[in-house]
Amino acid sequence: MSPALNDGQNDNAADKTYYLDGVLGIGTQEPQAQLHLSAGDAWGDLRIFSPKDPEADFAYNGGSDSVFSFSNYGADSGTTTFRHGSRDLLVIKNDGNIGIGTASPNHKFHVVAADAVGLFESTGEQAYLRLSTNEGLDSRVEITNRPGGRLSLWTVGGGDALNITKTGNVGIGTTIPKAKLHVTADIIAGSDVNGQKFIFHSRTNGGGDFLHITGDDANGNWLWDRGLVFVRGTGNIGIGTANLTSRLHVAGNGGVLSLEGRDHAYIQWYPDGINAGRKAWMGFGDVNEERFVIANDFPNRGVLFTGNIGTRGLDPHGGGHYPSNWDGGIHTWDVVCEATVGYSGLRQWSSIREKENVDYIGKVLDRIEALNPARFDRKPGYHNQSKGNLGFIAEEVKEIFPELVDADEQSDFFATSVRTDGMLALAIAGIKELSQQLRSLQSTLCIDKPEHNTLSRYTSWEDHTTPVQILRESTCLSRDGANEQYVLVRFHGAVDGISQVQCTRAYQIPNGVTKDLLLQEKYNDWCREVQLKRI
Repeated sequence: MSPALNDGQNDNAADKTYYLDGVLGIGTQEPQAQLHLSAGDAWGDLRIFSPKDPEADFAYNGGSDSVFSFSNYGADSGTTTFRHGSRDLLVIKNDGNIGIGTASPNHKFHVVAADAVGLFESTGEQAYLRLSTNEGLDSRVEITNRPGGRLSLWTVGGGDALNITKTGNVGIGTTIPKAKLHVTADIIAGSDVNGQKFIFHSRTNGGGDFLHITGDDANGNWLWDRGLVFVRGTGNIGIGTANLTSRLHVAGNGGVLSLEGRDHAYIQWYPDGINAGRKAWMGFGDVNEERFVIANDFPNRGVLFTGNIGTRGLDPHGGGHYPSNWDGGIHTWDVVCEATVGYSGLRQWSSIREKENVDYIGKVLDRIEALNPARFDRKPGYHNQSKGNLGFIAEEVKEIFPELVDADEQSDFFATSVRTDGMLALAIAGIKELSQQLRSLQSTLCIDKPEHNTLSRYTSWEDHTTPVQILRESTCLSRDGANEQYVLVRFHGAVDGISQVQCTRAYQIPNGVTKDLLLQEKYNDWCREVQLKRI
């Protein structure tokens, strides 16, 4: 453009062209740049019309650097572009979609980049992006950056509903989550169908925070009287109840508690801690255990039952130890009981199969005479305060038959007791001794009769018609599975055919010993035993 257009100032008309010292003003006499366009109509200050695609180029340093340009490819192509060199910086389609980094935007705002694609930076301590619909701002949501780097999802009615701290903790209902997921409200899991939902519910009751896990019924009502309850303040856990009275409180009807093991299961008690002191347990304690065991592992202590016990048990050893007609009862060792025991029949296991070191009782009458049966009342304070009891004083019995008294230095009165089964054995031994004395007396009374001889001579195995009578023989399995042979015999003897004596004995036949040899030896021993008792 030549300065001849208007060399110098014109008459200041707004529609004139002004040029002075390399500055061109069109529509203005006060140009603010090398080229200053100003127009008063609504269509803008600059129009470029072209029969082809209009384009405007901007270059620096005489065009030696990359050229920035913008162009419009017409209504048919519907694209307006801003380019730098050969790169499309911004693309505007005729449908209003804007693309950055892409020539084909398919959304109103479409950005394509290799890594970071955008930055919204606030000059304050917070930044947020509002998302609104045609429902208005009262239904908007906001994505915010709160102080400290906390990401928040904000809603009009819930405030900061979802929060993620810069350390990665997620909070729902709290802006200060203490864990990777921190929820300060109820959680519902399951489907939307009634009767198929669960709720994780926290509340305050009885001075401690509750966590209650339960389900709903067919009408969608939560079953607050069921489920699992944990109390933070006490550590108590409840199943089926919210009124907890212990560390574990289970409420229900029918099968309230089931303990299932792969091959055995039991419950253990450690009142002094897991690694010290007392311990008790109940259940099936071993893989091959078929008995249900209640055991106290604390030394020299047992199990105390303060109420009535009803049983209908079977042989705990799996057969062979009870009679075939046995229909139940208690099988135990060393029972301590402070109670009155009523029974229709009392049996004591007494087979030769369980005995060894058998030594038959000899003369006991002198010592039996030293025993003092007594009538007594039990002192107040003991469970069984009965009066008019019959029995013995254990301390007195101990001086005469120490083998009948269990005693130690403990203060517990249970520690001193008398074995009543042993007292019965002594009574039978005394009766036998009296019987032998009676027979001896009878023989003495017959000394003047010529047809009788008072010489104490017993028949041998050969001389008596049936000196040894075998009553029964049996073979049984021992507890370790080996075969054991037993024989029940009756020994017979006579004093010159006048005074008859007999005895029934049971023996186990050792392996490698013949039955006849054993019985001959035992018969001879018995003959000597009877002879000595008569002297």
